[in-house]
Amino acid sequence: MTFERTAARFLAMLVILSAIQACKQKPTENGVQASSPVAVAIPAGYYHLTGNLGDIPIVIDLVAEPVIDGETFRTIHGSFYYTRYQQPITLSCSETGNSLKLDEYITDQAEPNSFELNFEAPGVFTGTWKGNGKSFDVRLENGFKDGAHDLALWCKSDTLPATGSNGQRLGVAEFSQLWLVPKEASIRELILKAQYSMHMPENQINSLNYQELYNKEKTTFMASFQQMAKEFGDDSPAFNASDFRYATPLFNAANLLTLSMNAYEYSPGAAHGNFGATLCSYDLEKKARIALEDLFEPGFEVLLNKLIEARVRTQLQIPEGEPLENHLLVDAVTFTNNFGLTGKGILFVYNPYEIAAYAYGEVPVFVSFEEMKAYAKPQFLSQN
Repeated sequence: MTFERTAARFLAMLVILSAIQACKQKPTENGVQASSPVAVAIPAGYYHLTGNLGDIPIVIDLVAEPVIDGETFRTIHGSFYYTRYQQPITLSCSETGNSLKLDEYITDQAEPNSFELNFEAPGVFTGTWKGNGKSFDVRLENGFKDGAHDLALWCKSDTLPATGSNGQRLGVAEFSQLWLVPKEASIRELILKAQYSMHMPENQINSLNYQELYNKEKTTFMASFQQMAKEFGDDSPAFNASDFRYATPLFNAANLLTLSMNAYEYSPGAAHGNFGATLCSYDLEKKARIALEDLFEPGFEVLLNKLIEARVRTQLQIPEGEPLENHLLVDAVTFTNNFGLTGKGILFVYNPYEIAAYAYGEVPVFVSFEEMKAYAKPQFLSQN
């Protein structure tokens, strides 16, 4: 994996994060974000798009943020998968009028495959997919006929100027969140806790109102920032901080919902910000988070670790037999509990510094259930 591709991925992520801070709408009473007051070609909201790439079935999940207070810039972020394999692939999205360009993020690919789509009618996108010197027609429709769950958006952003010990303005702190809210009341509490437990112990989530929880975290963040500014800000020419968080659907089905809770944090004086993702999968019938032990019989670890290391070597172009520590921060790659499920496999995500240097970004690794069927629990195997 070249540093050029890594830089492109990092810059795309920053584009997403920079727009989240524009979410300044007043939330509705129940915490569900109201519609954007500014007209845009592609309405704000969550899109669960199903259709075909050529004659191959695919699914794309997109989140189109609201455009706030006359802003001319927003972001659209999401992921997609081929229905046959159900391996989530992150999409870097750009918007021009009623057109979208969606670039795939695949670590072992020099040039990204991309979708070029037009918003033709309410809920309908058509266009082309290009990659590996080939081009195919694409037609997608928004809807939930496959049993997926409709999700509303909730987003909010605040800023606070930093003042030093003498009252001089030094910089600014930005705090933003964009969350997904199930329209079905039966799973709303489960998904709220999934998103806020990313940084808050579940036993401290004592409210089911997004605004109240947002205010609680914002107050803590802003108070810490202001205290740091008074103690150290006089010695810094620019004293800024950021805390951006947002959710992306990776897999949405009748009884299984997998979300990626993403974060970007920048502390005053740091050389750069840090980012990462926390994946969570929920059995919506049992209303419970899924653990690896729910899927596999004891002893699965050896095979799983072998498969993961082989994937990492392929994706990061590390030859077989070459010591991993010559390229990575570790001498062995083992499974992580940061994973998300689809109907066909498991996506593991290693955040910056977990196994590789910051410049490599996130390292996603997908293992199919077929490869692990020798250890699959009978009740799980019967469902897939």
